[in-house]
Amino acid sequence: MSDKVFYRRQQTGILSVSGDNNYVRSDLHKIYEGIVVDVILDHKHPQYSRVDGYNVGAIKVRILDVNQTLTSEKLPWADPIDTSFYEMPLKGEMVALYKIRGNFFYTTKVPTARRIQENGWLNLNEALENRSTNTISNATRSGEDLTPEGHKFGNYFKPDSRVRQLKHYEGDTLLQGRMGHSIRFGSSAMDPSSDGLAPNILLRTGQGKDIENDEISIDSVFGLILEDINKDASSIWMVSDQNIRNILVYITQFLFA
Repeated sequence: MSDKVFYRRQQTGILSVSGDNNYVRSDLHKIYEGIVVDVILDHKHPQYSRVDGYNVGAIKVRILDVNQTLTSEKLPWADPIDTSFYEMPLKGEMVALYKIRGNFFYTTKVPTARRIQENGWLNLNEALENRSTNTISNATRSGEDLTPEGHKFGNYFKPDSRVRQLKHYEGDTLLQGRMGHSIRFGSSAMDPSSDGLAPNILLRTGQGKDIENDEISIDSVFGLILEDINKDASSIWMVSDQNIRNILVYITQFLFA
C-alpha cells in the first residue's frame, strides 16, 4: 500500500494578515443550486483519477444561476461535503452546493419531487445546454419528453414506481434506500396492543410483493406503507414489548408441515 499522500487542491489564503493581528478570513458563502450531469462512482469512469483514485464521489454539475448554457464538457466538478456518510446523487437530481476555498462541495440530493427512488429534473440539463440564453421559461421541453422513460439517471439505474416510503411514528429515525430497503430506529408505537414506547430496530431488504396496492395510506406514489415481516423479502426485527403480527403462525406451520 502506498504511503504517499497527494494533496490535490492548494489551500491558499486561509489566513490573512492585517497589521499585527492574524485572523481567519470569513466570507459569506452563497448556497448554489445545481443539476447533476455526471457522477464518478468508481474506477470505470473515464474521469477517474488513475494516480490515486481521490475523486470518487465527485459530480459534474450545472449550476443554475452561473453556467446554464455551457456545454457539459465545460461544467465544473464538485466534491461531497461529507465522505463519512453520503449518498451519491443520480443524474438529473438537484443538489445544494457551497463554494469553499474556491472549490465546490455538494450536499445530499434535494428531494424536490419527494420520491424515495429518484428526484430527477427530467432532461433539464439537455434542455439548458441546447439554449442560447439564460431564460428559464424556455428550459423545459414538450410533455412527452419529460418522463422517466426518456431520462437517463445513470448507466443502469431505472426507478421502480412501486417503491413507497415508510410511515413515520413520533420519535422514529428512518433510513430509507432507493430500492425498498430500510432501517427503522423506532418504538412499539406501531403495535396497537403496546401501552408504551419500547425501543425497536427493524431492518428490511426488499418491499413486500404487491404491498403498494394492498396496504398503503393512499393510492399514490406518495402513499405510506409499513414493514411487514411476513411479506417483505427479508427482515431482521429486534423488538421489546411488542407483538409481531402473525409471525408465530408462520413458524408453527413451517415446523409441523
